[in-house]
Amino acid sequence: MSDAQARLSQVTHMLTSDKTASTIPFDPNCTKFPARKHVPKRPDAPPDAAWVWGEDDQVSQFATGTFYNNTHTADIIGPRANLKCSIHHWSEHGGIAGRGVLLDYRAYADKKGIQYDSFTDHRIPYEELYSCGKGQGIDIRPQAQGGDIRIGDMLFIRSGFISQYHKVKSSEEWSKVALRPHAIGPDDQQKWAGIAQEEKMLDWLHDCYFAAVGGDSPSFEAWPSNRDYYLHEYLLAMWGCPIGEMIDLEKLAKRCHETNRWTFFVTSSPNNTPGGISTNANAMAIL
Repeated sequence: MSDAQARLSQVTHMLTSDKTASTIPFDPNCTKFPARKHVPKRPDAPPDAAWVWGEDDQVSQFATGTFYNNTHTADIIGPRANLKCSIHHWSEHGGIAGRGVLLDYRAYADKKGIQYDSFTDHRIPYEELYSCGKGQGIDIRPQAQGGDIRIGDMLFIRSGFISQYHKVKSSEEWSKVALRPHAIGPDDQQKWAGIAQEEKMLDWLHDCYFAAVGGDSPSFEAWPSNRDYYLHEYLLAMWGCPIGEMIDLEKLAKRCHETNRWTFFVTSSPNNTPGGISTNANAMAIL
């Protein structure tokens, strides 16, 4: 962007009360944020790096051992452990609260005759999520692209894991599923249904600027990945977006169907645990 264009943009924002994020680190008070393909690049950052970077932060993928906000394993455990990326910061800032959006993919799949096992790596592509939302009366595109998703919304996807889990008849039957060998990579025998690893999904997750995402499956995304990356790497390490897993959405989905209302107020109170790297959701949806 040239100096003249930047100045024109500033004047426009002042007159319209709109404020577009154009340089990293982005001002969280902005009202407009760039699409993934338009995020400014930094020479010290991997492609698609987060929009909330500080001046000297560096985040990367699993291969580098670097997590969000330039956090390393030594920052979490060991003699040099610190509270740089501790879960307690969320608690001290009042927790997480905002508008939630539910996509009931399991109900959509049943209605469309799409049969799958939640204990397999069934992949839910973006196009199917879009159709699911359309059936619920929701355009899942971000507002900036003409859709209904607002900056800061929290996404919840019901893929059917919880409902299938409650149908397991014995502990022995469940053990056969839960104790499958686990190892990061294509040979991982822990398999769970979830959203697909694909460019459209990455673009959508980024461009919606969700405050948090979650679902009822143990992994949120289809597990294991069939690509050379996991969505966890983008959401957690590169964008700083929390992921909720194994959230019981059964009663919420039932109520949403009864009222034909798919948005609601959500509160989440993370544990106040200095040095913690995860927490119970302690969440409640209010319709």
